[in-house]
Amino acid sequence: MREKVIWRLPNQSKRFDLASAGLLVCHYHSKKKGEQEMRKTIIIIAIILFNLQLFGNELSQPDPEVTRKITAAIQYSSSYRFGDDLKQGDEVVYEVDGVRDDPVFGVHKLKVITKNETTTTILEEFEGNKLFLEYHSATKRVIKIWGYDIEGGEHNLKLLSDNVVKQVLGVNERSEDEFQKFIEWDYKDVNNQITVNGKTINCKSLKPKIKENGLPKNIQDALLELQDLEKIVLSDEIPKLLPLVPVAVPNLAKRDLLSGDNAGFVNNKLLKLKSYNNTKEH
Repeated sequence: MREKVIWRLPNQSKRFDLASAGLLVCHYHSKKKGEQEMRKTIIIIAIILFNLQLFGNELSQPDPEVTRKITAAIQYSSSYRFGDDLKQGDEVVYEVDGVRDDPVFGVHKLKVITKNETTTTILEEFEGNKLFLEYHSATKRVIKIWGYDIEGGEHNLKLLSDNVVKQVLGVNERSEDEFQKFIEWDYKDVNNQITVNGKTINCKSLKPKIKENGLPKNIQDALLELQDLEKIVLSDEIPKLLPLVPVAVPNLAKRDLLSGDNAGFVNNKLLKLKSYNNTKEH
């Protein structure tokens, strides 16, 4: 049994997301002019390296640091990825933009395979990989992560401490507080409707709102261009099973907001809901 991960993670998530841009703005805004360009360059390089290592790469020669990043992302996002009222058999299936006709790479699935008072186990299938996640049903704290790559190789990830998770992801209270000074999120189009499985469901859009707060105009413009990319559509009628890389990781900065919202994911620029099974409807 191998310890290192060589999963091929979704290509469509390799992008400069709004959360990263927001962190860049925090560093840019808080330093004197003489240090700003250096700080900005360092942060951009860090973001590019993180994205290239974690998203869209065939990790044929596993790097322990990449494995740590994957593990940290899974652990940190578990609190807001899954609904409080999930039942065994709940499932969501998404089409992947640009490759939807491909039977392997065109579909992204998540399903609750076991659920009891103590633990919940989720199976996520993407690009030929199978990722299993077991967590405490009450707290959503991760217990175990394992899976199989596209070639059938088995992998087990060693869990990290809470402090190491935050260190690997670069998360701290100061950066989160600074981030909120520049960006907030609003629910829009709360009465929007779409048809899935032959049924009309009610949706709402979560879009970022940029606060000026004395930001340089070029930074404001850059953030405004990213607003449509960061829009996500949610529905209270869909089981909340957020895909890890295409949805949960780009929305790390929305952790508190999404933790308090039990709505399931419908679509964004990368994925579109194709079908779902909500056992509460049966």
